[in-house]
Amino acid sequence: MKNIEIRLWDKVQKEMIYNPELEFTNLTGGDYIIRYLPVPQLSLVKLEDEFILMLYTGLKDDNHKKIFKKDIIVSEKECPDDLFIVEWEEESAGFRMKSPKTGEIMYWPLNDPAVHFFMECKIIGNIYENPELIKV
Repeated sequence: MKNIEIRLWDKVQKEMIYNPELEFTNLTGGDYIIRYLPVPQLSLVKLEDEFILMLYTGLKDDNHKKIFKKDIIVSEKECPDDLFIVEWEEESAGFRMKSPKTGEIMYWPLNDPAVHFFMECKIIGNIYENPELIKV
């Protein structure tokens, strides 16, 4: 079974948490985190009330940095005047990139061997820690 890598944006503390140890339970009204380490005193928290969960796409940028949902990426070769936000699309069950400037959407299938574009892109931040990058 493949490990799913995630990171969390803590809405309260305004910080990114990488590789959190979580246990989930589903109660009426949504998903809850039962335990969140390294803060063992946290017991039962409704996930969307305090955290935003972001999945690792399985891809890395040209600096070998892992690309997660909500990362902001640039490609000087393909689109030198624009940047893109990594998003998850429910309908296709896949990741895509969307330009906050033009609204242009570019998809990438994770099982496509021709993912050359992403070997020539660079993560410049994410929408939570660097919101100033996407102001149009």
